[in-house]
Amino acid sequence: MRHRTSGWALTVLTVLAVSLGIPAQATAAPAPGAAPAAGQAERAGDVHAVRQNADGTTSVSVYRPAPGVTADALAKKLKAKGVRGVQAPTSGDVTALALPCSYGTARSLECSPVRWAHNGYADPQVYFLDHTSSAWPMTAVVPKWHESVGIDSYYRWYTDGCPGGGRHCAHVHNSNYGNTGWTGVTNYQYNSDRYFVDGSVSMQLNDYYGGSAAEHRNTACHEAGHVLGLGHGTSTSSCMYSSRTSTTVPNSDDFALLPRIYP
Repeated sequence: MRHRTSGWALTVLTVLAVSLGIPAQATAAPAPGAAPAAGQAERAGDVHAVRQNADGTTSVSVYRPAPGVTADALAKKLKAKGVRGVQAPTSGDVTALALPCSYGTARSLECSPVRWAHNGYADPQVYFLDHTSSAWPMTAVVPKWHESVGIDSYYRWYTDGCPGGGRHCAHVHNSNYGNTGWTGVTNYQYNSDRYFVDGSVSMQLNDYYGGSAAEHRNTACHEAGHVLGLGHGTSTSSCMYSSRTSTTVPNSDDFALLPRIYP
């Protein structure tokens, strides 16, 4: 008879492991059949389209379902529109992923994580180049993410350009993309070392589905979290929750996971 380790026990084991310097991967016991293989994204909630490129890189688009649209329905809609590489959403939540793929309610974008290179900086430097209208409050979203340890986020109006010098940039656009089934998309490529490819990362925010100012900020915050390497979380106290809510900020678990993705 198989026994599943309780969440309380996992927490105690993790705390003991950290205090003793034992790698956290040794403490998490995934539920049988629940955890994806290394390199496979956790797709419950968001829908991923994955393409392998001839140069050895991998292209991914992460779609956040619109209000009232299930992940399964969105996947079918994307396939019908000819989007290549759409992967079927997983059922249920992966609750026992080992660090650095999971911390509390926070999840990494993929497991093993895809991340930004440090390029000589203590923390990777990521600039969000804002092309959006005032309906999408990137000027509030980016400084909030900058509060995290492990990676530095900066707001920059797109006409100022990418500063270069080992710093990374992600373009942020909004438009009325129509009845697509998604409110936001994050696009990126990563190489064989699982680092984001510079120039490949962008956000698209869909005006079609309207929503309140808080819901717009929730979506912008969610997609920005993807740009930094986070996946959808399991708590409504975070903007990384899989469905659109009026929560406008990350939670403490998101901030705790980022420095583990970027040690």
